[in-house]
Amino acid sequence: MILRSFPIKMSEESARKISEKNVNFLTRFWLGKDPEIELRRVFIENRLITFTITRGPSLLDRLFRKNPAPGKSRIRVIANGSTCGVSYYDGAGLEIVETEVGEGEAQHSDFPDDALVTRGNALARRILRRRVGGNISLDVENI
Repeated sequence: MILRSFPIKMSEESARKISEKNVNFLTRFWLGKDPEIELRRVFIENRLITFTITRGPSLLDRLFRKNPAPGKSRIRVIANGSTCGVSYYDGAGLEIVETEVGEGEAQHSDFPDDALVTRGNALARRILRRRVGGNISLDVENI
């Protein structure tokens, strides 16, 4: 299976060293030796949600223009399929590569698209309330 993903930044050896370093002292004491550490690569499904923002004309536009048009723009958020967490996504400076992945390495989304859209809508409203203000409407353009 071929997936689009962010490039892998850490080698397996450095990941193993970090995980061995973080073993608890009490675990070593009770077991009498270092526990076996199993490393596996997992690709978590994320959704890129694009919202269309429609905001009403400002007070000055309504006073000085005949037919003020509502402003339209877009905002994108990325939603994590395993935790239902969302964050702002601008796409600048991010490289996406196609990776060959085994069937057991792909972790599909645990949450439906409706829950991810609800969380993304709340985050976009929080961001836009600080930047734009006023009444806005958000519509899902694509997922």
